[in-house]
Amino acid sequence: MKKTSDLTASRREVFQGRALALLNRVPGVVSLFFRLQNRRTAGFFGHWGYAFRRWPELVTAFGCEDGGRPVVAYIDGSYLLREGGRRRITFGVRRIPGKIDWSLREGWLPCPVSQYEKRGVRYTIESFCAGLGDETVVFTRMTAENRSAAAVKLPKVSGDLVRLGDPPPRAVQPGATCVLEYAVAARRGAALALLQTAGGWEAQYARMKAGWERRLEPLLTIEELPAPELINALRAGFVFTMIFRKGGELRTGGNGYERVFDHDAVGILAALLTVGETERFPEYAAHILAHLQYPDARWKLPWVYALYYMKTGDLKPARDAWEELTARHRALLEEMEPGGIMRKTAAIDSYGHWLCDNWSALLGLGAYAFLAERLGRSAVAAAARAQYYRLAKGVSQALNRTMQRHKLTYLPMDTENPNELGARKNPLDANWASMFLFGRWAWDGYLLHLPQGGVMTEAIDATYAHGFRRREQAGATGAAAANFGGYPHGMFSSAYNAGYAAAALRGEKYRDLGVQAYLFMLRESQSGPFSWWEGVRPPRAKSPWNRPHAAGGGGACPHMWGQATCTKALIESLVAQRADGTLLLGRGVPVEWIADGQVIALRNIPALGRRFGFRIETHGSRITLQVSDLPADMRVSLELPIFNVRKVLTVTGGAWEPAAGRVLLAEGGAEATVELVY
Repeated sequence: MKKTSDLTASRREVFQGRALALLNRVPGVVSLFFRLQNRRTAGFFGHWGYAFRRWPELVTAFGCEDGGRPVVAYIDGSYLLREGGRRRITFGVRRIPGKIDWSLREGWLPCPVSQYEKRGVRYTIESFCAGLGDETVVFTRMTAENRSAAAVKLPKVSGDLVRLGDPPPRAVQPGATCVLEYAVAARRGAALALLQTAGGWEAQYARMKAGWERRLEPLLTIEELPAPELINALRAGFVFTMIFRKGGELRTGGNGYERVFDHDAVGILAALLTVGETERFPEYAAHILAHLQYPDARWKLPWVYALYYMKTGDLKPARDAWEELTARHRALLEEMEPGGIMRKTAAIDSYGHWLCDNWSALLGLGAYAFLAERLGRSAVAAAARAQYYRLAKGVSQALNRTMQRHKLTYLPMDTENPNELGARKNPLDANWASMFLFGRWAWDGYLLHLPQGGVMTEAIDATYAHGFRRREQAGATGAAAANFGGYPHGMFSSAYNAGYAAAALRGEKYRDLGVQAYLFMLRESQSGPFSWWEGVRPPRAKSPWNRPHAAGGGGACPHMWGQATCTKALIESLVAQRADGTLLLGRGVPVEWIADGQVIALRNIPALGRRFGFRIETHGSRITLQVSDLPADMRVSLELPIFNVRKVLTVTGGAWEPAAGRVLLAEGGAEATVELVY
């Protein structure tokens, strides 16, 4: 039965891959499709003059955790309710003449804030969701501050809104401020009495904020960072993920892609484990196992069970799922071709022998062996290791043949063709780095302590260099050295941008690329506060948002798989756990962050069921490291890239290893001081 299902899936992938290959030759077709889709969501007709109608792709979302369909929020404060039918909530201010300030309240909470001015009145619209009984209710506060010398009539708001408090005046007087509070049930048909007794905006906001703070408290927390906007990006990304999920379903989007895609869910789950969100792992993993779709997801599925064990020390989920994991393992072996590599798939929306597939399979085989060993199944582990070596040999040979035939110095995304040929040959297409993100083996295999070597690790830096050089030669816009490109529905960049830099941590030249790529996203490619489209389109000067940003894109926005890969890349640039008990601190920290007065501090970092923290401070030429609650069986390796730029003069509390470019703390040691030569 499973073989028939797999055969059907294989035929479907062939058809899908060929169809997508045709579409990808005409990127405008894909882009047009998503533009029309986004226009439909915002509304083709009516609502003339509203900013959301002209700029429907400037969008974010808000809601409650597991609280139904998220609310789609637009730049002018308008929003779209979709439970029990579509209702658009507007606030009467059309044809806004200037720029709009748009952010999340307190930097990260799911409460979009829009501020703009018209006819001398400064409007502020703030909206969030809170649960009342079985209902999800949207609370909105509209503040009108009249800065002009004349009275201005208050705009007419949507009739679905229920006013909280006293009736408002008809106009706001010169120098006066009018505060209006409203509520509306996210589900059509909720009792009016419930809304009228809901209480004030401030009280409900305080309750919502306290709930999210409690939710975040036990998780990995970045307390200080030289780029504090990354701290809020981490918080907001987790909040969006929880708003979009439905029970055990880790959904990719709340405005498009409102479903589970198995390889998306695997990536989202990996990021959740990295921040210490482990309690619901069995539920999330069980849903993925029951709804497998894409080859790369089922091939690397053992990896998330191994990652769960590394964070918790708990083997029970792997033991409980062992029969199904073994079935998937056997299916993987059947999908290997006689030449020793994985079969063709449409993994990156085109049909080919993709390196990302082979790396996904390598990671899955290695993780399966890792788990088997720890479950006491030594013979199974030995067989899996042999299969791992066989695949690694086959892939390396295929790559070497292609690289020698075409005189390549980089890893091609297709094991049979150079990047300059084939369906994904456009240098602006980010899939040139697909193996570094979707394959995961280079970095995550290293963390699992899997055997690695040869061309697949030796050419990592050269592959990044080649990809960025091609983009620059093609006239890529934006910060070319930190922007990997996009896809036919948005070629400027992507929601995965920082995730593509994960494998740079396995190399040397680009180790801070994960941080730099995330900063590029924050500074140039958002289409809403901490919200990115899967495929991002270029900025437009006429766009109303008052900051550098992308004007829109395709897929979903926010896109949680993309943001999950960025979360993981950011965290592991700061701290990463290897299966051999080594904690890698600072491996991806930018050199400029090691400057006088700068601090990097994290707490609640999960490892083998315990939580620890660390603090790195720089004072002049001296770097101090303090690790708190260090697990007894773990050892710290301080691997700052600045060690490759500045000479290390003295070390206390550890040993300087020049060949490895690291300070290895004494076993059980939790403090070290490094003096650099400037």
